[in-house]
Amino acid sequence: MGLLRRASASEAGRDDLLLGVHVAAPFFRKEERGNLVLTLLIDNSGSMSDLAPSVDGARTTRMDVVKHGLKGLLRSLKPGDLVNVVTFNSTAQIELEGALIEPVGSSLAEVRRAIDSVEPTGSTALADGISLAYQIARQRYDPGKLNRIVILTDAYANVGEVDPALIADSVVIGDDEGIYFSGLGVGEDFNEAFLNVLTDEGRGAYFSVITPSDAARAFDQRFMPLLTVAAREVRFKLSYPRALARAATASEESSTDPEDVQPTNFSFNTTQYFYERFRAPAEASLSDERFKLTISYKDPVTREPRSEEIEAAVGDLLGQQETNLRAAEAIFLLNQRIGQRMTAPEVDAVLDTYPPRYSAPLFDEYKALIERYDQLAP
Repeated sequence: MGLLRRASASEAGRDDLLLGVHVAAPFFRKEERGNLVLTLLIDNSGSMSDLAPSVDGARTTRMDVVKHGLKGLLRSLKPGDLVNVVTFNSTAQIELEGALIEPVGSSLAEVRRAIDSVEPTGSTALADGISLAYQIARQRYDPGKLNRIVILTDAYANVGEVDPALIADSVVIGDDEGIYFSGLGVGEDFNEAFLNVLTDEGRGAYFSVITPSDAARAFDQRFMPLLTVAAREVRFKLSYPRALARAATASEESSTDPEDVQPTNFSFNTTQYFYERFRAPAEASLSDERFKLTISYKDPVTREPRSEEIEAAVGDLLGQQETNLRAAEAIFLLNQRIGQRMTAPEVDAVLDTYPPRYSAPLFDEYKALIERYDQLAP
């Protein structure tokens, strides 16, 4: 846990308390994981030609983001892995089947060529793509390997069956055979609820990718989380001092009733950083007050309920995790701007509370994206 205190940018006589909680699952290196049968399911419908946010102002499409990430995937593969590539637009197509990664890396060129050949066009027959991906994954199924499908899409199906529950039913069939389904939601407005249904039924995980650097991280640091789940049906409960008023959260869902919050799966090699902002009386002494985070989840294999607790006093948390907290706030502010939940002046007022020359890699990246979004926004 970490906590940062500063004068409120929006309310005189009050302070902002920024709380960050870093939760990490066990870490596995590429050399430690089992070999893969990996089926990539790539959305190459017309919407993938839409522009994506760019840090340097270059014209970058969603398909550019996908290709950048997939080329990074080549570094995460190892000898013995097998790769299939399926695409879908108005129909579904097999781009590559059964490319075995050899010790000399000769078949990496096949995967690269398949990625390079994909261009956006047509509608979005998502159901056809999932059906064909599972057909190929079953044909190439290897009980001695991790059998996975990873979809890259904005998840807006407009051709064929578009009911998330019915599409998810086809994923369950594959799960019975040990083929898990994970996903990357492409773009700042991808259909997150839809992708969440699919990956939850498929026993996998999903992440969002907005920029090329997001995509590169997805297939580097976050590649293992797409493959293996460490905990299922995870919920987080935060208890905080009564003197504080909750002002903002980066949580997708929040409620005092746990049944109102959709549980999530937590994957190996996953690190999640929670961002919460509270209002506190400027002169209040909260040093001995305590924050407590309770994490409830189920074992990924036995489904046995488990829980963990993290607790610490305000005085012990102040000044901890400052760099991560500022980066988390920059990401939160970008999402607020894109979702039209904060205006540009409101975001600027928060950023103006930072030291004049404050700099850190992830913070700088997302601050630049905020500035770029403001330039492009109508």
